[in-house]
Amino acid sequence: MPQLEVWIASAQSAALMDDADWRVDLYDEGGAKLVWAGQAFTALPAPQSRWAGAVPPGTYQVEAYGPGGRATHRALALVPPRTDTTVTLLPRPEAHLEPRCDVTITSVSGLAPAGRLTKVEVQGTSEHCETIVVTVTPADSAEGNPAKGSTAVEHGTWSVAVSATRAGIRCGDRVVVVARCRDGDCETVWEGTVECPEPEPEPVPRSGRAPKGTARRSPARGRRT
Repeated sequence: MPQLEVWIASAQSAALMDDADWRVDLYDEGGAKLVWAGQAFTALPAPQSRWAGAVPPGTYQVEAYGPGGRATHRALALVPPRTDTTVTLLPRPEAHLEPRCDVTITSVSGLAPAGRLTKVEVQGTSEHCETIVVTVTPADSAEGNPAKGSTAVEHGTWSVAVSATRAGIRCGDRVVVVARCRDGDCETVWEGTVECPEPEPEPVPRSGRAPKGTARRSPARGRRT
């Protein structure tokens, strides 16, 4: 698979590369956020202004955000099959813009070993955010104790499991899930039913063994004289 290498030029000269830590966003040709093979290509870490990674062949829009609200112009990158591509991004002259914080919830599911709900797992995506804080509350109980958890964002995705017992949540209950960026001004709300996987059937006893709860008689032995 071809590699795409992204560099961010210095604001002083396009011939020099910046030495700060940036984050890179990739978009498809139409401008939608790039998600491929389950990975969101947003907020990709670019230490010392460089990011490199494998991408499928195609045409992409590339943009980067740096410390202090700095940003680059968006550039096009054509990545042909079996050929690595390098693109250099130029900082905007007015580029002291606040990075766009964004968070989404992609799935909410129950973890129920032995048929008993113990945790609610919440997964999602985020960009320009490092830590996500999640609260889960029963939808029909405004005064219930919310279950809380937090997790780091890695490669634009995050996942956290919170205690269902603390909030009194059971399989099939409706819940309200709030995911908030701790270090940014953005959040999202999800409301729906907690679905749990079907419990696994009990193992069938092996042939020749007595069923559970029954005694197995031994044959009578003759008495010696």
